[in-house]
Amino acid sequence: MWNRERLVIAGALAAVLALAACSSPEAQEGGPIKPSNEHGSSGAIVDAGEPFTDAFELIEVEPGKSATIQSVELLGATPGFRLLDAKLAGPDRQSMIVYQFEPTFPPTEAGLGSLVPAVGAEIDGDHAGTPGYELILKLQVDREGRFSREGIRVNYTSDGVAYQRSIVAVLGVCTQKGLDAQGLCPALD
Repeated sequence: MWNRERLVIAGALAAVLALAACSSPEAQEGGPIKPSNEHGSSGAIVDAGEPFTDAFELIEVEPGKSATIQSVELLGATPGFRLLDAKLAGPDRQSMIVYQFEPTFPPTEAGLGSLVPAVGAEIDGDHAGTPGYELILKLQVDREGRFSREGIRVNYTSDGVAYQRSIVAVLGVCTQKGLDAQGLCPALD
C-alpha cells in the first residue's frame, strides 16, 4: 500500500529524473564517427514477422578518437518496419558483407568473425588499413506490403559529448503481397 511518505519520495524521484532528462545536452550531428556515402537498395522480398539482415554500413572513427554507441535507430521508416537488434563486426574481420540484404539473421557470412552488440560498444579509430566496423542490423516487417526506410542514426558519445551520425541508407523491401504484377518489388519513391 502506498503511504504519504512513499508518494512524496516517488514524486521527488520523478522530478529529479525529469530535470535530468531536460538538462541533458542535445546530441550534435557529426563528431569523430566519419560520414558515409549515401546509398540505397530496393527489391528484397521478405516474409512478414521473420527477421532479416541489413548490412553494408561501415562505421569508421577518426584516428586517435573513440566512441561509445548509445543507440541505433531507423530514420523515415514505414510503419511496421522495425529494427530488432544491431550488432557490430569488428575491424579484424576477414571479410564484409558486400551486399546489403541477407534473408536470415544472424548473417551466414563466414569471415565476419564475432558479432558484438552495437549498443554499448566502445569503438576506436586506431585500425589503419581496415574499413572500420560493419553495422549489422536485424530488421523485420510486421505485416504484408511494401516497406522502406530512409536511413539510420547512430547515437553515441565521445569524450563526454553526445553526438549522432545520420546515414542516408535507403532500403525498400516487400512481402509477397507487396509485389507488383510482374512479381517484382518495385523501387519506392
